[in-house]
Amino acid sequence: MVSARRGLVGFLLAIGNACIFALLVTGIDAHRGRVLTLVNGLSRACTALALLLGGVLATTVGARAAYVIVGVAGLVVAIGAATAYGGSQSDVTSRTLPSSTSQRRVRRTDSSIRRSWVTSRTVPWKASIACSNCSMAGRSR
Repeated sequence: MVSARRGLVGFLLAIGNACIFALLVTGIDAHRGRVLTLVNGLSRACTALALLLGGVLATTVGARAAYVIVGVAGLVVAIGAATAYGGSQSDVTSRTLPSSTSQRRVRRTDSSIRRSWVTSRTVPWKASIACSNCSMAGRSR
């Protein structure tokens, strides 16, 4: 039973780490390597500090009391983070996309017909001519 719990905790930690690092990698472009190095370094430093403080706490108040104190502190931090994040979420505007069943009505006007005629007259009909006439074609190859 204990090994099943440890396996579940390990599995959930792996999922949590994957989600956190996916957010870090996709959210940061300019200094991605520096940020990931900082996060990994802080994670290892905090792990060592937690082992030290946990040992001191366990020898001072006992193992059971140490687990209760750390659990309550973790809940307080989680509730505080959720409250802080929840308050700033109202400022974010969400984008909604039109449904797949919506239709866009386009009305042809005289100017759109003229633009269509001008465009169809100036666009080359061969791909090789289009590539040679395009100023960006040489740069994109």
